[in-house]
Amino acid sequence: MSNIETLKAPESLKKFATRIRISAALLISVMCVFSATIMWNSFSQARNSVSQHLQTSTSYNEHNLTRTIEAIDSELERVRSAMGTIHETEALNRVMAEVLQFSPHLRQILVVDNTGLVLADTARNFYSSQTPSRIDLRALGITEKNMRSLGSRMRIGEAMAGRFIGPASHGGAPSSSWFLPIALLSGGGDANQLNVLAAIHPIALSPNLHMAVYKEGGEALVTHLDGRVIYSSAELKSGLSPATQQTISQETSGRFLARDADLFRGAMPRGQDTGVVSYQLSKIYPLAVVIAAAENDILQGWLTDNVALVSISISIPFLTALIVTIFGIQAIQKLQLYEDVRILSQAVEQSPASIIITDKNGTIQYINSAFTKLFGYSSEDVAGQTPRLLKSGHISKEKYQLIWQTITSGQVWRGEMINKTKDGQLKWINAIIFGLATNEKEPEYYVGIETDITLQKEYETQLVQEKMRAETANIAKTQFLASMSHELRTPLNAILGFGQLLTMDAKDPLSVKQQEYTKIIVKSGMHLLELIEQVLDLAQIETGKLKLSMESVALFDLCKICQLSVTPQANNRNIQMNIDVPPETVVWADAMRLKEILLNLLSNAIKYNRDGGSIWITATALDNAKVRISVTDTGDGITPELHNKLFEPFNRLGKEGSVVPGTGIGLNITKDLAQAMGGEIGFDSESGKGSTFWVDLPIANPQLMS
Repeated sequence: MSNIETLKAPESLKKFATRIRISAALLISVMCVFSATIMWNSFSQARNSVSQHLQTSTSYNEHNLTRTIEAIDSELERVRSAMGTIHETEALNRVMAEVLQFSPHLRQILVVDNTGLVLADTARNFYSSQTPSRIDLRALGITEKNMRSLGSRMRIGEAMAGRFIGPASHGGAPSSSWFLPIALLSGGGDANQLNVLAAIHPIALSPNLHMAVYKEGGEALVTHLDGRVIYSSAELKSGLSPATQQTISQETSGRFLARDADLFRGAMPRGQDTGVVSYQLSKIYPLAVVIAAAENDILQGWLTDNVALVSISISIPFLTALIVTIFGIQAIQKLQLYEDVRILSQAVEQSPASIIITDKNGTIQYINSAFTKLFGYSSEDVAGQTPRLLKSGHISKEKYQLIWQTITSGQVWRGEMINKTKDGQLKWINAIIFGLATNEKEPEYYVGIETDITLQKEYETQLVQEKMRAETANIAKTQFLASMSHELRTPLNAILGFGQLLTMDAKDPLSVKQQEYTKIIVKSGMHLLELIEQVLDLAQIETGKLKLSMESVALFDLCKICQLSVTPQANNRNIQMNIDVPPETVVWADAMRLKEILLNLLSNAIKYNRDGGSIWITATALDNAKVRISVTDTGDGITPELHNKLFEPFNRLGKEGSVVPGTGIGLNITKDLAQAMGGEIGFDSESGKGSTFWVDLPIANPQLMS
């Protein structure tokens, strides 16, 4: 047998656990960076793919735009060539009609001079040809200097609401269409120089523009070089409406003539989002195609196409953490197990309580230092022994059998016993004995935890003896008080009687001074008689000889009687008394004892009140079928530190040397009387504001009170 050794966790295991934590943190961090790198590279590739798509789309749409305007330029050049030097001929009208017929992107063709006078118009059927009409080229956004195209006399104006240019726009059915004016100018300042105008449908410039939009948040536009929007994919989607002066962001238009690449990341053309913007300028005409993709759309597209990659990348750090946790937790748990065993072994060894452990046969396996200190046996002394070596002979065989039956059945035995130390001393101990099951079946070890209570037992014996002596003395005191009270009351009554006779002797009257002395004798005798009566009541209460005659008592009438009894005392100090008691209030009490309680409370309310003060007697029905009788005064109140001493007998709370008479046992008797009648007593007091003493008594007729 050997004691439990103090276990220490190996330093190498501690260092290993620390390395595991550091390595796990580093490995998880590396895996997080690795996963983030994979996803970022994949997303960058997706962005590059979207960028290439935007570049291809802008180049394609710019090519279509340029080819379309070149075709319009060629057709308008054909009309200009047919004009010759005449203002309007059949040949010119025929050429204009043929060009309009075979050019679906043209809606109207006009011939005007430099003053704006309309000389020929394919839409003349919509207005009177007799009325001369003029067109303001500047109002159409067409001037000699306005955004001149490269290598051509063509000018592109502002997008306008309506179907036709000039007077034809006022004829025909109302329309919400819009058009883009294009002019082929003569280039001279002579008023007779002729110019060709045309109204084209804006969508004809790039009919496949809406197909270049990347997802819902993207946008494609055809704009002037100054940023004014001709039309956009959003307008195609919602239906063409009369043109408004919309402008793309300066961040985009400001790069049109820059020398860097035509793909950049910035605000969307309308400033909606931050994404990728691609633009392509027409190689001949002052127009640009702008296509943008929103960042959110790029991200959503990448997530949709790479669900598996994202899932795996996110899972890598978690799987790494899980694997590291599984392998690392075992080492940490082993370290914690060593630490727990070490703490438990120290707790058992250093416990102030005596601890003894035996095997299932009762052979002692372990004792702690407190056992050795208590009983004097060392580990070598108890080797191979059983707890019988502590047997004192003061415990019965039946009690030992009961202890053994209790612990072998898996229960805990608690109790007191007397054991013997190595040097033969007897020790009272408080023991807890229980079985310790390691295989969750029957106990394989038994543990005893013992505390020395020898001094406590000695104190208890002394207390019992002292209590018996105190009770004997108290009984003797009570009997003495009762006997002396009876013995004192007889001569005292004689003194009071003769004193009163002296004051009433009319035949041989006393002198004034003798009368004053006689009054002092009577007053002091009455005070002494009151004290004797209170001592008698206290003796009867303490000896249990107090007899009560319980009955229904009309509270209002009793309060009036008590008020009349103390009225002379109240009048001496000019104290006003008030009664607020319902006439129907009836309590269950001893009338004489209840009167004694009320007189005691009223007497105190007068004695400790202020001159000219007030007293209230009230009664309130409570929810517990009781009535609360309260006596409230306007005196100085009771300080909080004296509240817990108020009902102590013969304690006047520091008023012993004052002029206020009293014995200090009135409230104590009042409390005992109230409790004897099944009631309770209490008080509420605030220093400087007076006090309220109350007594709760049962209602004799609860239905009447309710």
